[in-house]
Amino acid sequence: MQHKTTFNYLLTHRVLPQLILPNLDTFYESILYYPENLQKFMQLAVKHATEQSMNDPDIEPPYPIETFKTGLEGKMEHGVIWIRIPNCKEMCDCTAIAFPSVRENAGYFTCEYSVNPFDNRQYFIIGEWKIEDDSFEHVNWGESDTQYGEDFVEMVHEIAYPIVEAKTYFAKGKDYFDAGNYAEAIAEFDKAIDLDTHKVPYLFRGIAYNHIGNYTQAIADFDKVIQLDVDESAAYHLRGTAYYNIGNYNQAIADFDKAIELQPNFKEAREQRKLAVNKLQYG
Repeated sequence: MQHKTTFNYLLTHRVLPQLILPNLDTFYESILYYPENLQKFMQLAVKHATEQSMNDPDIEPPYPIETFKTGLEGKMEHGVIWIRIPNCKEMCDCTAIAFPSVRENAGYFTCEYSVNPFDNRQYFIIGEWKIEDDSFEHVNWGESDTQYGEDFVEMVHEIAYPIVEAKTYFAKGKDYFDAGNYAEAIAEFDKAIDLDTHKVPYLFRGIAYNHIGNYTQAIADFDKVIQLDVDESAAYHLRGTAYYNIGNYNQAIADFDKAIELQPNFKEAREQRKLAVNKLQYG
């Protein structure tokens, strides 16, 4: 007999969100970081799900789950704690759940079974549960390559820690930049910008583009820096340098002027302004 609701679905999509999300502070302070407490909590959830299923013929009968396999991916200050959901008797709606180890990044993530309605293809997706206006909101983050393995945990990590990941990519790009490997630096700055639109990666990527002679892209990056921080004098100076290098001396002078206005002792901007004026006057 195929039931309308599996015991797995009841446990992972109803009971666990109801127990965890309204009590996230307590869950993080007293349960999540302690494997023994986490096992006890999961057994409590099984007990709740069992009680709910006993009186509903549409729900698959409960079955015992003696032990949940758990683990930590990464370091506790920047990791993901995961739990496998074993012993499915019917279709396994959810094979694993995960939590960012940092409370500020908290979310309840599920690796969920799904079926494409057009071609009946079966696959797994990453779901996230949040509290919105005293109710649960579910977000679909896309398809997971594997129902159990690293892909699910890696995706949760990327969703939960985008700014941290961006800083990692930027630091790697800065190392390439300092070594004069500008193409490699640009590739890493690209990754950082995809995750966090802070002005600094744009600034350094623009400088790297200047170094390799791609002045159009450099100007676009300095435009973005100025859009993010209209008082960033370095961006005007660097954009002026790019305009100077393509022969647009009037625009270069305008940018040097703005840099000097924002930073009156900007020696490099004053010197390059003189060069641009000489170019206009004498060619």
